[in-house]
Amino acid sequence: MPKLTSDGLTYRIIKGDHIRITGAIDTCTESLVIPESIADLPVTEIAAHAFAKCPFLHRIQIPECISEIGVGAFAYITEDADQDKLFEYIDRWNLYDNLKGHPCARFESAGPIGSGCDYTFGWTRKIPSFAFAYCHHLSTVELPPTLIEIGAGAFTECSIQTIHLPDGLLDIGTNAFAGCLQLNSIYLPETLRSTGAFAFSRIPEIEWGGSTESWVNAAHNPMIQSLPHGIVSVKEGGILHIDQNAPRIPPEYNGLFRTAGPVGSGCDLEFEWQAVLPPEAFSGLSCVEKIILPAGMCSIGERAFFECTNLKSVVLPDSVCMIGIQAFTSCASLIHIGPDHSTNEIVALPEGVRELGYNTFYGCKSIIEMHIPESCT
Repeated sequence: MPKLTSDGLTYRIIKGDHIRITGAIDTCTESLVIPESIADLPVTEIAAHAFAKCPFLHRIQIPECISEIGVGAFAYITEDADQDKLFEYIDRWNLYDNLKGHPCARFESAGPIGSGCDYTFGWTRKIPSFAFAYCHHLSTVELPPTLIEIGAGAFTECSIQTIHLPDGLLDIGTNAFAGCLQLNSIYLPETLRSTGAFAFSRIPEIEWGGSTESWVNAAHNPMIQSLPHGIVSVKEGGILHIDQNAPRIPPEYNGLFRTAGPVGSGCDLEFEWQAVLPPEAFSGLSCVEKIILPAGMCSIGERAFFECTNLKSVVLPDSVCMIGIQAFTSCASLIHIGPDHSTNEIVALPEGVRELGYNTFYGCKSIIEMHIPESCT
């Protein structure tokens, strides 16, 4: 199918009702104007990698009708591009999501339209993923009071020194502030409910402001001492937190923790389950090595630790009376179960255990010695 062209651009007609720009005829062009329409059809998209091979592009005019810019659309614009002209017409568009923080981003401050910062943006509810990633000169950021989400990698490796997250913010994405080496102060609002994996990783020292409730201890980063009490999960730089109503630990947590136990145990992952450990609670999570079950727990659900291949030690309280079907099946590294963590390679079930499901320890090839109470059926 021959390429469709118009005013130096190549394009495709999508579903017969709108246009997607796919590239430039002259890859040495220095200036581009994306039209509002071609052949009476609205131009609404710029394809992924559309201008990735235009190394001399200095100026881009993008109309408001553009609703989608593909990944890497402007990925290789040269560092000497005129910063002011380049972004003159695109305050509303997340070009940085496609640039992935290319070195042409030389501004030092960013904030909402009207803030007077070097770079102003129109985002009011969400800072998009990678919006300012690798903008090494960016030291000051103002966020709109209506913000509810910061996308993955939004400020990765920026030079931000302090930032105040607005009340009403709900979610911080994976790697959002990773590698912000100069970040020394951050305010976390009470409304915050989750932070993604590695959101605050590789930050040598930081002062946390906001809530004074210290329900979370420092598991991965000793600088984290307190977080808002409404937060549900802190995937890195803190403790993973599992609500009592959670049916199991999400598979995406695999690799983010090594120890698990009840709230207050100081383990990498803390859960609120008390009397009953749900079926498949840890199933398939190869990362976990040590588990502490809380005093008062009486039942371990079916396949609760199925294929936890690196699980070595489990603290099992005397209150446990039932262990479900295949609870420890294929825990190939398991060598110890007892009332506390020990180097003794003994699996000793509590005397109160009355019911032991079939194939409970099938495939646990590292067990050397096992004590099962006579009362087990």
